[in-house]
Amino acid sequence: MIFAIMLTLAYILYYATMVTFDLTAKSKSDTAKEEVISAADGQEEEYAPKSVVENTETGGFSFVDNVPQEESQQEKIEEAEEEKVQESIDSLQNNEQNCN
Repeated sequence: MIFAIMLTLAYILYYATMVTFDLTAKSKSDTAKEEVISAADGQEEEYAPKSVVENTETGGFSFVDNVPQEESQQEKIEEAEEEKVQESIDSLQNNEQNCN
């Protein structure tokens, strides 16, 4: 029990000291002490984000470097959906004709 009380007091003193240091610390307005390190190789290239495409057959993912490829894939998906809708409409019309 005494150990728990002493440990609690130690934590309280430690955190009180850290908060006091943070509140009384000088602001870092002097930017001359900061060093800027460039991670580029001297070439300024624009960041090209990669797109993630899911393979529905295997359940895996792949990365696509080119954004226009994603747009063309999206168009293919839309065209496939339109074809499915058209096939469904045609089959419904055929069923209605057979019933009449």
